[in-house]
Amino acid sequence: MAAALGGIKYGVSMRSQDVIFFAGIAVILLVPTALIAFVVMNGKADRQRQMNAWQTFAARLGGHFVPGSGAFSGHRMTIPRPHALVVIETVMVSVMDAVRSPYFPDGGTFTVVKAMHPTGRGRIFRAMGAQVLSYLSPSGGAGGRHLPAGAMVHSSPGEVVCVMRGAVNQEADLYTALMVVSDLSTPI
Repeated sequence: MAAALGGIKYGVSMRSQDVIFFAGIAVILLVPTALIAFVVMNGKADRQRQMNAWQTFAARLGGHFVPGSGAFSGHRMTIPRPHALVVIETVMVSVMDAVRSPYFPDGGTFTVVKAMHPTGRGRIFRAMGAQVLSYLSPSGGAGGRHLPAGAMVHSSPGEVVCVMRGAVNQEADLYTALMVVSDLSTPI
């Protein structure tokens, strides 16, 4: 009978190569999906902690907090200062965006503190760590010593930007960056 049907056997018979092929496809599809789910779920707890810290910080300084919408958009707050409105936000930067930007060394999540120069005549510099102290006024100099490790301050004629790696939740780090940017945006 098998000869009459051209060697086709009835029933399901998978070769071991087929099993390996389908198992490989399953792994290729399931592992990235599970990894993305893990990152998103883990990120929710971090986002909630950041949201609580930022709401408290903004309220204490008379600012306004705007929560991020979605899994990949960051929170934002505005804090009024004597000479400028300081914006603090969390941004997610791709490697390609980092290549085109002077602010980000590579891709990832960053906390950005920025203010516009009210006169449009700000100093031009890029400083990190103790270098920042040389640009601060005597009243703002003390705060510059406490910037988080790796924080980079950029100043151009139009704005001052302080970039810190990660989603910063520590009130002391936020306040220090706020004071540095506020001091540097003061008209000269």
